[in-house]
Amino acid sequence: MTAVETTCVAVDKVQVGRPAASRRRVPATVALVVRACHSLPALGLLAGEALGDASNVPDRQWRGRAGRDDLASGQRRRRTSARTAPAHGETMSNGNVSIERTEAPVTFITGGSSGIGAETVRRLLGLGHRVAATGRSAKKLASLTEAAAEAGAGDRLLTFEGDAGDWGHVSSAVEETVRAFGRLDYAVANAGYATNGTVETGDPEEWRGMVLTNVLGPALLVRAALPALKAAQGRVVLIGSVAGFKNTPGNLYSMTKFAVTGLAENVRMLTTEYGVGTTLIAPGRVRTPFWDERPGGADAAGPMISAEHLVDTVVWAISQPPGVDVNTLVVRPIGQPN
Repeated sequence: MTAVETTCVAVDKVQVGRPAASRRRVPATVALVVRACHSLPALGLLAGEALGDASNVPDRQWRGRAGRDDLASGQRRRRTSARTAPAHGETMSNGNVSIERTEAPVTFITGGSSGIGAETVRRLLGLGHRVAATGRSAKKLASLTEAAAEAGAGDRLLTFEGDAGDWGHVSSAVEETVRAFGRLDYAVANAGYATNGTVETGDPEEWRGMVLTNVLGPALLVRAALPALKAAQGRVVLIGSVAGFKNTPGNLYSMTKFAVTGLAENVRMLTTEYGVGTTLIAPGRVRTPFWDERPGGADAAGPMISAEHLVDTVVWAISQPPGVDVNTLVVRPIGQPN
């Protein structure tokens, strides 16, 4: 495992492995740009590519579900913090706002019903977080809820079906999450998808939903979540893509991810004054359902890393101590040249 112990440092192409406790190692090349005001802990595995579940469901309000009636009614159970969050009873402050962590942290995830999003939900529930997940598929969200209940975490999961690119849907889901859980610590903008073809050959009717989900969606989540994140001194995590750094001919999806890259830095410059962190995770290829409809499928795309590896990155980003802001993580599997 590679340790980074310095102040306000840029780290480029660090070779890292999984934490020793995992008992397995997966190589990855990671390009990191780290802005920090305190020493950074040892890095865990940073690897993968993420495309979350697209939440392109027009003209429908978010429909929230809770594992148990006491959660749906807004009552909260007190729990100790997960090991990836500040310890139980720890006070976080930036001099303007302080809040004592006496309960498990709360994470809101868009595109949480499949792929990277669903794996993030499962991992955080296992770490003791309370989680709210959005998605377009009622069936997949129901399966997620059922699995959480079987694992004894049903009272720590809320799900919302709806459109990640619709302000009314996003704002109401965030409001319900804060009402039910009493706080919001982390907002993960994961929902996104790609259409087939290029700007020469693609279907313009399909572009609108992709642009709204991939570009407007993350901005809407930041807008809705920021008041609660300021109170909790939390973090915004934006799932971008290597496609947001590397151009390919006529790729409109790439354009949407370049927009997310720009949004991340703009959000960072705004929120750092509030004590809120911002992290952009820009993955290369990962084996998810995204590839099911691509020509040749996942096997034809080249080297990939699993969804679990990218979730290692998400967990590491949100586990940083007060005062540390990790901003840009570019994550590729070994063997991906672009």
